[in-house]
Amino acid sequence: MKLDDIHGVLAVARTRSFRGVRLFHRTTRSVTLTEAGSRFIEGVAGPLSAIDAAVTNAKADSDRPYGTLRLNMAVSAARQLAGFFTEFTTRYPDMVVDVTTDDASIDIVRHGFDAGVRVRELVSQDMIAVPIGGPQRMVVVGSPVYLSDREVPETPMDLRSHRCVRGRLGGAIWPWEFQREQETLSLDVAGALILDDTATMIEAALNGAGLVYISAWTVREHLAQGRLVQVLHDWTPTFSPLCLYYSGHRLVPAGLRAMVAMARSFTKEPLPEAPRQDQIARVSPSQSAVGEDM
Repeated sequence: MKLDDIHGVLAVARTRSFRGVRLFHRTTRSVTLTEAGSRFIEGVAGPLSAIDAAVTNAKADSDRPYGTLRLNMAVSAARQLAGFFTEFTTRYPDMVVDVTTDDASIDIVRHGFDAGVRVRELVSQDMIAVPIGGPQRMVVVGSPVYLSDREVPETPMDLRSHRCVRGRLGGAIWPWEFQREQETLSLDVAGALILDDTATMIEAALNGAGLVYISAWTVREHLAQGRLVQVLHDWTPTFSPLCLYYSGHRLVPAGLRAMVAMARSFTKEPLPEAPRQDQIARVSPSQSAVGEDM
């Protein structure tokens, strides 16, 4: 074994002896091992080779997705991306995706998460955000029973004459936001019922509690089957997609790099075309009870 191949010996190569034992014969032209030095090299060669192999394996692991990714997101985002996470863990069997759902935005770094998923508007500017999936849309929906004996709102201001089920996000009641062409509105609607859970809001709408402002994805099946009807269709355009976001100030593990790459190519089913509000007149309470299409 060549002396310059033994990295661990370099530390003692600065002297001719090691704990009183001479390891080298040194002249102005050459450095050779003594018999004791040869035995020393033979003794450390195995451990040094093991260390070298461990370093090589560690470098290989840095490029291989494995381990656990802790993600934080809203319940609706987790439901939208269930298929994405299934595909990811199938593609990378050594990965575990640990999802914590929280409708309120949090500091993912302080709470120990590797990444989060939110709409772009809720992501801090100091985070790296990668779009995942298609555009999002908030919609105003109500049951055919609720709308059957009321005037259908044609503008957001008409909501003043309706019961509205309000939602709470991170402790605050969120406003209902609308846009049509160049006009934008943000309304604090009135309503006797305030909820902080998407599923409960949907149930309230299905039971005729009033109009609900909610993600179109979460009510897509109810819209398609006529159990809910969208109003103010022209006032609720699409907006930015969900984003997978993470801190750019710390090491990005291979698993997260793989998820980011997969997110860039991920496409989601398009949002369903909701029944138009001019179809409501053709739906009676008895029809909605059996779930007939609009």
